[in-house]
Amino acid sequence: ERYFANISERRSEEDYFAPRVFREAVRWVSENRDAERFFLMVDSFDPHEPWDPPHEFVDLYDSGYDGAEVITPEYGRIDYLTERELKHMRAHYAGEVTLVDKWFGYFIDKLKELDLYDKSLIIVMSDHGHQLGEHGYTGKVPHGMWPELMDSVLIVKLPENVDSGERLQGLTYTYNAFATILDVLKITIDWKIDAKSLIPMIEGRSDGEEYLTCRFENYVWYRDEENVLICRCDGTEPQLFDIKNDPQEKNNIASQDPQKVKELYSKILEDAKGKLPIYELGARAGAGWYIY
Repeated sequence: ERYFANISERRSEEDYFAPRVFREAVRWVSENRDAERFFLMVDSFDPHEPWDPPHEFVDLYDSGYDGAEVITPEYGRIDYLTERELKHMRAHYAGEVTLVDKWFGYFIDKLKELDLYDKSLIIVMSDHGHQLGEHGYTGKVPHGMWPELMDSVLIVKLPENVDSGERLQGLTYTYNAFATILDVLKITIDWKIDAKSLIPMIEGRSDGEEYLTCRFENYVWYRDEENVLICRCDGTEPQLFDIKNDPQEKNNIASQDPQKVKELYSKILEDAKGKLPIYELGARAGAGWYIY
């Protein structure tokens, strides 16, 4: 009911969520263009599900389909979908991404028209990926912290377009964007933060983080340049991947190298500063949100 209420006034492409968000962002920037400094955070939410762009965007990727249209996938195994339905669901996702890209481009073009683009720090980032049938799942399942979920967008455009067009290798956290903003704007703060500026990495003075850790409900994740470990918070149900030889993380070698599992899990605990609590997921889990 909420969804249908939210889309009830759509009449054209401009009425969809991403176009509305970026048009409003352009309005705000236009009104504040003469400020000495300004900060604007734009959260388009899309390409979050439901994936329902204008149909011409879906047809770019899968035209002529006349079956069931899955625009909000289940968070679990893909056996509820036929291969044809899965292909078309992916087309809906791709179409939603393309719609967002188009209107983000509109926003960037307007920044250039307003003579703000070159002088601005612009950071584009996403919070996570989404499973679209890889590894046999759709949605976002906690034990499935594979590349399709964990590898996320991060683009940094510095003022005056310094070092533009470079693609860097290395590991970093998205929250490092905060420290980067402070660094570029020469703002100092008097409290301790975990975030680190990306400027040393951009300038070639740092290779990034030695390793990353993360938690998703009752599962944890570790990654360095050679290994990925996914397991429950207590270290059970380990998935270990050699990403040098298996970048898509298809072959779980945990049983072949239990010592490596133990070593990497200890680094997760070190990052967490101690034992990880187990959460009671309650009604949400009972409702079948994550089906393992």
